[in-house]
Order: sequence, then C-alpha cells, then structure tokens
Amino acid sequence: MGRILLLLTVLIPIFNEQETCIELIRRVKAVNVTTQVIVINDGSTDKSPELLKQLPDIELIHHSQRKGKGAAVRSAISHIKGDYVMLQDADLEYHPDDYQSLIDPIIADQADAVYGSRFLGRVLPQTWHTIGNKSLTTYANIMNGGHLTDISTCYKIIPAAVFCNLRLASNGFGIDAEITAKLYKLGKKVIEIPISYERRSLEDGKKIRWWDGIAALWSCTRFRLE
Repeated sequence: MGRILLLLTVLIPIFNEQETCIELIRRVKAVNVTTQVIVINDGSTDKSPELLKQLPDIELIHHSQRKGKGAAVRSAISHIKGDYVMLQDADLEYHPDDYQSLIDPIIADQADAVYGSRFLGRVLPQTWHTIGNKSLTTYANIMNGGHLTDISTCYKIIPAAVFCNLRLASNGFGIDAEITAKLYKLGKKVIEIPISYERRSLEDGKKIRWWDGIAALWSCTRFRLE
C-alpha cells in the first residue's frame, strides 16, 4: 500500500534515554505515515528533558518523578488525536520502518489490533528475559484464549476509539498484559506480524527487571477476571 490518509498517534514514554531519544524521534518522523508524536518524559534525571525541549512538532508531557511506563501511557490518553495509537519505546530496539506493515492489516479489515512479534521468523538467544516473556505469553494465552507469541512487545497498534476506552489502570510494565486482556475481553481480533528487533542488554540500559514479570502475571489475571 502507499501512503495512508490517516493520523497515527505515537506514544513514546522516556526515562533516561539521552543517548537514543533524539535519533528515535527522528526515525519516527521519517516514516511514510502521518504522525502525532506524544513524548512522555517519565521523571528522567539525565539530559533527556533538555534535549526533548529542543524538538519541534512533538507534544511533550513531563512527570516530575518516575511513575512507570503504564502511568506515562495513561498520561497521554487525553492528548490523543489520531485514528490509531502506536506504542514506541525510546531506545532503538524497535524500528519505526515497521509501522506501515503493522497498519496494513487493520486498513484491510483483517484485524482489530496488530502486535509486532519479535519471535516470529527468528530465534532469539535463550536469556532469562526471553524465557520469562515466553512464559508470560503462554499464561496470557491460557487466560485470554489467544494464540500470541509476544505479549510483551512494545509494538501494538490499536484504533484510538478502542484504546482510549480501555480504562487503563497499570502504572508499570503490566500495561502490556492489561491492554491484551482488555482487548480480548472486548472480543477484538488481535493478530501478529514479524518485526525487526535489536535487543538491548541490561548494560545498555534495558529497564525491565524480573519483578516486572511478576507484575505482568498479576495484570494478566486481574484484568481478565475483573
């Protein structure tokens, strides 16, 4: 497909990403999709806030202290103007060039929401992070009756009318499990497509820790059964 006549709102939570945030936003703006870019500075203590203030054509929300990924996403909901919402991490693990491929199945009425899977079409190293993600995904599939391979993927594209009415409550990384549970509860068709991915290590600044996995498991259960 060619250029799409729609507005895609990209939500970018940022915490201490001074090394990558400017390049990431440049890549987002370079994609062949009309975007509204909302950046949420989640209490960064590095130079990220100063760098972000210099960028034109973004909507910038500041948290005075760190509240978590989920809280950052929730802060942006009232600012969303697009037809669809995309979540985007502030590092360079994910590639905005994949936006078009993620949007196409929704435009073709093949799905209500599209997830970008890091596992389809590739084999990632068996780290604790990979094993934990696969375990969480299996549990979420059991709870939701789904067939996903990567519940914790950052890349989720969802119609704004649906996203803004999910009544999200998570503050941390449990937001991914919450979104998934609520989409399935609404009877939405969720599909996956493979995406590009360049994994960061903890030494490179990756934020997620083992206790975030526990919180995500709780979110899978809580938001499916509530």
